[in-house]
Amino acid sequence: MTIQFRVWGVSGVLFGALLGGCATRYLPPPQTPARVVPEVAAAPPPPTAGEGRVTLASTAGRARVELITQRTQIEPYTSGFGLAPRGSSGLALQTQYTLRPLCLTPCAVNLPLGTHELLFSDVNPGTGRTSTAFVDVGATPSVLRHTLGRQTTSVGGLVGSIVMGGLGAALSLAGTMLLLVHDDADARHDSLDVAGGITLGVGAGLGVGALLLGLASRPTVQPGASTQWTP
Repeated sequence: MTIQFRVWGVSGVLFGALLGGCATRYLPPPQTPARVVPEVAAAPPPPTAGEGRVTLASTAGRARVELITQRTQIEPYTSGFGLAPRGSSGLALQTQYTLRPLCLTPCAVNLPLGTHELLFSDVNPGTGRTSTAFVDVGATPSVLRHTLGRQTTSVGGLVGSIVMGGLGAALSLAGTMLLLVHDDADARHDSLDVAGGITLGVGAGLGVGALLLGLASRPTVQPGASTQWTP
């Protein structure tokens, strides 16, 4: 029974570490971008009453900018299936956006006066480089320069870590049961001890592998950084 308790204890620690390792990792935002006025190829028409002009730029060069008209928070998905790069992923709250396309940076747009939330995304969606920024639109034209954050996840890696962890737990339990049926008076049980030790070792190895794979595949969320000023 002592062996069984030890195995269950180790399995519990590995399982708890696996769940913790699969949780979303939050990174600090990048450095605030410098005030560099971009060159815009085509200017929009003059703002109408109740509108202001803002020039948008990304430190990464070309980025897609969309106006967030509605934000919805939904329950997390424990399986790791998320909405990246449109929202957070993994065990974090999922965010769904209603968007209105604006332009590709560098560009200038007219927006209603007030504060608006924008979504900046890399033109290559496979990079996972995307983040939001708030812009204050006033009567005086301004410039907003943004450094993209990122929201990434590896669904295949997370699913693989869960499968490996479950198989490792099953093999560990099977190996424990084989070791428990040992009888010192019966030499035929020696082969069961060998089989139980091997099965237990393979199960523990799969558990460690599942933990490492979960750590490498867990979702990552990094906010962006912005600078807005009036030239």
